[in-house]
Amino acid sequence: GGQVPLLLLLLLASMSVPTCRMCLSTEEESGEELISPCACRGSQAYVHYGCCLQYYEARQDWADVACPTCGETYDPFVAVLLALHGEEKCEQQFGVDSVQLAETLVTLGNAYGSGCDPEKQREILERAV
Repeated sequence: GGQVPLLLLLLLASMSVPTCRMCLSTEEESGEELISPCACRGSQAYVHYGCCLQYYEARQDWADVACPTCGETYDPFVAVLLALHGEEKCEQQFGVDSVQLAETLVTLGNAYGSGCDPEKQREILERAV
């Protein structure tokens, strides 16, 4: 009567272990730290940076450093890392005088500004002009 089935206990235990919302693996399984870089909460709160980067590369919208789940811009550290990657990809794909690179530089500059580095923000935004 009063015993909880083993399967239910295992399910409840697995729900308490944070997993990546993109690849569904834990830190232990992947060997990569889980981060919570946006407004997502609950089972959607955690993601590997590598999974964010893979998704960012697949979309190729280099100026967009927002979470695909909640739509919020990633925290400044993650946004800067992604936008730096996007800057490199834009230069290769579109050239140094492209609109796409300028848009990505604005994103990068704003990420630096959100991370309390106004000098770096200004430097990057001046390059975008």
